[in-house]
Amino acid sequence: MARFLKTAIFAGVPFGLLMGLFFAFRYGSSFGLASGLACSVLFGLTIASFAAWQSSRFSRQAPALEGERIRKQGPANHFRGWEGVGGWLYLTDKRLLFRPHGFNVQRHELSIPLADVADVQTCSTAWVIPNGLHLVTSKGDERFVVEGRRDWVEQIRLARG
Repeated sequence: MARFLKTAIFAGVPFGLLMGLFFAFRYGSSFGLASGLACSVLFGLTIASFAAWQSSRFSRQAPALEGERIRKQGPANHFRGWEGVGGWLYLTDKRLLFRPHGFNVQRHELSIPLADVADVQTCSTAWVIPNGLHLVTSKGDERFVVEGRRDWVEQIRLARG
């Protein structure tokens, strides 16, 4: 429940503020305030419900990983250009595996062997949001948005040995 509320607040409040400003500018301040509050609640609850549904779905449908043990898993966005492709990130004892959910324009599965990971570090998305995971691999850089980015870095480093 705490995760649901945190997601609802962190998604709803910025969206509601922006929509409130837009509606206040367009239709007047009293309408803007009421509309912003309604947008905040509705958008926050919608995003939190979607995230909870996706978490439930992906955690039940773990991929068949022959000879691999899942060390960590969770919701993630993988950046392909400017698009953050939503899905689920798995860390096994051999690789990182990203599987997208079905609501993306770009649908790709990404598998990165741990032996190919040269470095892993935290980063910020949009230059200010502290929720990024940056991997340097032999084939290039990969960026993800994850919850608990420091734990992801630690777990990846431990899995690499």
